[in-house]
Amino acid sequence: KENSTVKGTISQSFYQVNAKTDVTVKRITVTGTLYEKGTFGTWQKVSSCSNTSASSSCSASSNYNTKPGRSYRLECSATFTYSNGQSELSHQLPAIK
Repeated sequence: KENSTVKGTISQSFYQVNAKTDVTVKRITVTGTLYEKGTFGTWQKVSSCSNTSASSSCSASSNYNTKPGRSYRLECSATFTYSNGQSELSHQLPAIK
């Protein structure tokens, strides 16, 4: 089984997305989108990051100072392009802070 994973983390001053795979890939592209919960309970996009790698792992990160008392959600995805030319889009459950 192809074991390809993507994981997001949110810390105080930055957030990051990491993807890795056990199989040979041509390319990995990762994307992270950070949302902040506004005053009225609606999620608003506040930042995003992306990166591409030709190795078996790829990470993207960006600086963002989270505000105390606010909720944050990091949507993460990775596209794994395998050596046979097939692509697989992988999502994970959002990271919440």
